[in-house]
Amino acid sequence: MYEKLIENYIGSLTVTDVKNYAEKEGVSITDGEAKIIFDFLHKNYKALLGPNGIETLKTIKPYLSITLYEEIAKKYITTKNKFF
Repeated sequence: MYEKLIENYIGSLTVTDVKNYAEKEGVSITDGEAKIIFDFLHKNYKALLGPNGIETLKTIKPYLSITLYEEIAKKYITTKNKFF
């Protein structure tokens, strides 16, 4: 059920949505990082939902600030444990 909701949401997601969400969560993000995350999510959201999703997430680490990546990883783990 959640997978279909996520698929529908990813289809309507924008770079601005990524940036606004990060800022709402109190996380500093550049326009470039928001674009990187946007592209990554569009290409990899199904893999992120799978059992090895954390390994997929690690592939984006070199392209983001350390602080931003750590916040994303923490949020990912918390959310995945809660819903999947």
